[in-house]
Amino acid sequence: SKTKKMLARSSRRSVALCAVQWHAGAFAQSAQCSLTRVRVRPGSDDNVRIRAPLWHVGQRRLLSSPKRPAEQDEAGGGEKAQPSDKYQTIKMMAGIALGASALGAFFNIRAYERRRRREEEHGGGAEGQVKLLKGAATGKPLLGGEYTLVNQDGKVMRNTDFHGTWAFLYFGFTYCPDICPNELTRLQEILSILDKENKGKEVTPVFITIDPQRDGPAQLKDYLSDWHPRLIGLTGSPSQIDDACKKFRVYANKAVLGDDPNDYLIDHSVMFYLVDPSGEFVDYYGGNLTPTQIASRISESIDSFQS
Repeated sequence: SKTKKMLARSSRRSVALCAVQWHAGAFAQSAQCSLTRVRVRPGSDDNVRIRAPLWHVGQRRLLSSPKRPAEQDEAGGGEKAQPSDKYQTIKMMAGIALGASALGAFFNIRAYERRRRREEEHGGGAEGQVKLLKGAATGKPLLGGEYTLVNQDGKVMRNTDFHGTWAFLYFGFTYCPDICPNELTRLQEILSILDKENKGKEVTPVFITIDPQRDGPAQLKDYLSDWHPRLIGLTGSPSQIDDACKKFRVYANKAVLGDDPNDYLIDHSVMFYLVDPSGEFVDYYGGNLTPTQIASRISESIDSFQS
């Protein structure tokens, strides 16, 4: 009969839709629970009704080829397409897409939070970066190298002049309104802790300017006189400073504040660098570490180097 033929045709189409429905998963499940309509089975008693999810109705209309009016009459019932079916299907597919996007964003946020917690646990230094790697890992970031600059007394100094001592470097500028003074205060606290452990004299603090245009030797000497007495200031030509910054991958970006080209600030990375007595880079320390934690790491590096 015509009814059996239609049911058989519907069964074959349902098999073809299994893969699509399976991938839709939880999103299709929620859509099927809320989006249903009641229709009369063609060729049957009016009291026999079928409650069919709009998912199946919409998918059948999308995947099947449109029938000519004559074919619809032959199939019996002359059922006309409901305009709402198409819009309900579009809404359902949009809901699935939005749900998938939300799920992806959720997992990305979870992954970011896990990495951030691991970085905080390991301190964000070179050792911490190695620990974050899965499996065995060796080596350190390729930081440091040769440089030639001028100190606050006008004397030429090279990186080799710090061989035999632990160089503790910081890159900043004397016109910095807040960040550099805060970091130099932290530097003094670190050196004070090391002095109590009788290791402070083995560490040479070095302030390298990233503003050679305004920070000449005289400016450095006047500025650094308010800080630690062992602090060495280094400056040089723009090309020399740029070369030293590249060796330690220091970020610096000038922002002019007004019409005066000399009225500007410099946005820069905030980091301490430790170089051992042989001139090899050892570690770096960010703002997430306290002075006590940094001093402890430096102390451990000194002990391991001597052993």
